[in-house]
Amino acid sequence: FHIGGTTELLLQGISPDIIATQGRWTSRAFLQYWRRIETILPLFISSSSDVAHLHSIDSIMDNFSHKNNLSRTHT
Repeated sequence: FHIGGTTELLLQGISPDIIATQGRWTSRAFLQYWRRIETILPLFISSSSDVAHLHSIDSIMDNFSHKNNLSRTHT
């Protein structure tokens, strides 16, 4: 996957673990695509009105970050 495909799947609420598997990432190299996810996501969701879905995505990313011992900054 490229960042666009990865971001689209995240916006659909797909688990980051599933995305990593589908992308055939066997290492943490795929995380390089997601380093700036907090910057990228607002570009895609700024016009969205489904607040519950946005909170769900944020929760999924928080859980993934915690599970993988990643720091996550919120803007």
